[in-house]
Amino acid sequence: MKYIWYSIFFLVQCTWGICQTMIGFVFFLIYIKNPHTFFRGCINTKWNSYSGLSLGLFVFTPDENCKELQKYSNNSQEELARRSSMILVHEYGHAYQSFALGPFYLIPGICSLCWGRMKRYKKLREKYGVPYSFYWVENWANSWGEKVTKLPSIGQID
Repeated sequence: MKYIWYSIFFLVQCTWGICQTMIGFVFFLIYIKNPHTFFRGCINTKWNSYSGLSLGLFVFTPDENCKELQKYSNNSQEELARRSSMILVHEYGHAYQSFALGPFYLIPGICSLCWGRMKRYKKLREKYGVPYSFYWVENWANSWGEKVTKLPSIGQID
């Protein structure tokens, strides 16, 4: 049954979500030498960043050996792997947003990039102690990722 669902997910991401899937494919090619795995219908690429990215069928998550990721944990290999796994669940939630919204995923996608990357919002989160998952797009991704995978997401460790 799950393979039928993965086939539907693939088909929808390659039609309704083709814009973000094509951009994700370009990123995939850029990081082709990095480790890749399949995760519930998506291609997960490990990269050297503390954050993740989801573009259609392609999900990018931190490599457990990433130096930037080590800032956010107690540096034990187990903790690094746990955090990376939680980011994967969150990014998978974004993949579901892409599945549901198709070309309109561009709107929450841009909002998510701004919330996560702009210095202004980083400073506001630090100043007021606002968790990353406070923002509607990120909370939504956490909720869907956790509901579908039955695994914890980064919303539980903000």
